[in-house]
Amino acid sequence: MIKHLFTAVVFGLVCISPTWAAQEQPLDRNDVIKPVKIVEHFVYEPYLGKNYQLHGAIGYHYDYFISKAGYIAWAVYGATVGKRGGYGIAALGYGYRHAINDDLIWDSKFLIGSGGGKDIPAHGGLATEILSGVSYRLINGIFLDVKVGYLKFPTGTFEVPVWHMGISYEYEMLSL
Repeated sequence: MIKHLFTAVVFGLVCISPTWAAQEQPLDRNDVIKPVKIVEHFVYEPYLGKNYQLHGAIGYHYDYFISKAGYIAWAVYGATVGKRGGYGIAALGYGYRHAINDDLIWDSKFLIGSGGGKDIPAHGGLATEILSGVSYRLINGIFLDVKVGYLKFPTGTFEVPVWHMGISYEYEMLSL
């Protein structure tokens, strides 16, 4: 019961937080409008090693920058290949994105959330993932992402190294 409640809360936060943050509010004469960097990622994550015939997941990440390089990350995944049985993850985390040069960016993030599915020994459902790698600028605002990482369910026995590949889109939105 607690696991399902935690999953519902995390999933709800992941889904409504970007929308809630963007809602209009009346301006005050002391308010300052400033640009905030956002990076959205569309990813495929193959699982390596002993994966219980769950071969990978597709996902979406939303990174909201709170400083020049640091950001809050929201992530959701769903299984695509293998005996998936409803497997999915919803997570929140913190990341750091640093430009190596004009076209190459180092990006690392840590996520914690909830997940699981049929025949995956996630038990309590607590999920942690660490990812690190590079993003290469294809054109202005569009990047090719390649990262490696590790996914672990501390309350269960499922843990697996991962590749993390995808496309990301970087832009700015106005915020108070």
